[in-house]
Amino acid sequence: AALAILRVPTWIQVLIGLVIFIVVAGTFAFRSRRRSIRSLEHLGRQIGARAFGATPVTTDQMLRQLPPDRRSLHGLVAERPEGAYAAALRATFERITRAFGVGGQVVLVAPVQADNSPENFTLQLAATAAAAGRRVLVIDGDLGRSKISSLLGMDGAGVWDAIQGERPWRACVEQADGLGFDVLPAGISDQQTVREWYGDGRFAALLKDIKSHYDIVLVDTPAALQGPDARMTAALADVAVLIAPWGRTPVIQARRAVHAIADRAPHLRVGLAVTSMRDQARQVS
Repeated sequence: AALAILRVPTWIQVLIGLVIFIVVAGTFAFRSRRRSIRSLEHLGRQIGARAFGATPVTTDQMLRQLPPDRRSLHGLVAERPEGAYAAALRATFERITRAFGVGGQVVLVAPVQADNSPENFTLQLAATAAAAGRRVLVIDGDLGRSKISSLLGMDGAGVWDAIQGERPWRACVEQADGLGFDVLPAGISDQQTVREWYGDGRFAALLKDIKSHYDIVLVDTPAALQGPDARMTAALADVAVLIAPWGRTPVIQARRAVHAIADRAPHLRVGLAVTSMRDQARQVS
């Protein structure tokens, strides 16, 4: 038998190996997808956290209905407040505000995994809160990649400069054009030093001052399972919203993220916001 295998041309052996690899990889992907978040009905029991809400999947057609300079997910909220997408965000925002304790203002927004980008959701939530008449500040706490700042074209001084005492934080704040809220960009930072100012109380002091000027402060950070940034911010927040794309977030990863945040800040109210949810999926009641 071994001699027979040796007589098989090399290209056929390679082809057979490729087919086996595709079958195995496909089976693994299918099983992983089945074990991902695909319904909100049993989320609390599976993950150990509440569901703050879910936003429906968006299409290019929905975005093409917007003015050319507003074709973004946060533009969809601002330009189509009567639509299903904006309504889902309002319901999510209401559940988050109900989760606040007395005097609660600070919301940590972080993806479960590094490949789940939360920045659009953070801006959408900010636009929703602003439309409800709240004074809102978004802090770009992803100092390594500055995604919020990049998305809005803000490359000036920011939270890092305020932390360092180089500029007052109010002088670093910029307005999000047409969206009704303010943004404190990331600024330029050194990640190792970031760890230090989380520990020495400078960020806590900054947040305390900021809270006296705004009703809601959204702090956008890297993933809960990527580095200590989200966990460190959790200790200073009142509510944590973990972003979990529908069908692409494994249940086990979501559970790990919830525990990572909750273990760092037992006082925190932690919940998930499921994004890009399909029509057939069950919604939050």
